[in-house]
Amino acid sequence: AQMLAYLHGQEEAILHRDFTPDNMILKADGSIAIIDFGAANFFLGTATGTMIGKQAYIAPEQLRGKANPQSDLYALGGSLFFLLTGEDPEPLSVSQPALINRQITPELDRLVSSLTQMEVEDRMQTAQHAIEALKEIKRVDEIVEKKEKEKAIQLEKRTAAIKLIPKVSKAHSELESLLNEIISLDESVLRNPFNYYSNRKVSNDEIISDFKSLI
Repeated sequence: AQMLAYLHGQEEAILHRDFTPDNMILKADGSIAIIDFGAANFFLGTATGTMIGKQAYIAPEQLRGKANPQSDLYALGGSLFFLLTGEDPEPLSVSQPALINRQITPELDRLVSSLTQMEVEDRMQTAQHAIEALKEIKRVDEIVEKKEKEKAIQLEKRTAAIKLIPKVSKAHSELESLLNEIISLDESVLRNPFNYYSNRKVSNDEIISDFKSLI
């Protein structure tokens, strides 16, 4: 879209007329370059020219030899369709990638549809509008992705907490049992210390240690 905005933004708009995935190169830095400007031409308004381009990406008016900037946008929509589905779009039709790839968001599907409208006046009018639409889609996707990550983190925390419940419950039960034993021990010792220790047959050192712990 940025490349088309540059071409169409020249003092005399330049039409690529063969804007297809075949003419795109992915560079090492992740950016995309457009090649094959052999079909490029200055836009001369109502002038009639030759029909050039791959059929699945050609707008109806370009097929009639009357290409305009919106014809390149039709090809952009077709190229997006290919990138999203791995298939060439149906020639001379409005493209809807979501019908093939269910993971396509409604916003992105509407953008491709807007770019590939059959009538020029119904189509997205400028490459700059396409750029703005793509930026908005990216912004929304980033928000959704952030929320999904937050949900995943919360779910992970809840799952971890649920797994701890049996351990906490067991620890609580063991602690309660230990406390009851200590209370019982204290009461037994205080109530009749001589019987308690004579029954247990403990040494004097142990008796002294127990009484020190109770003081």
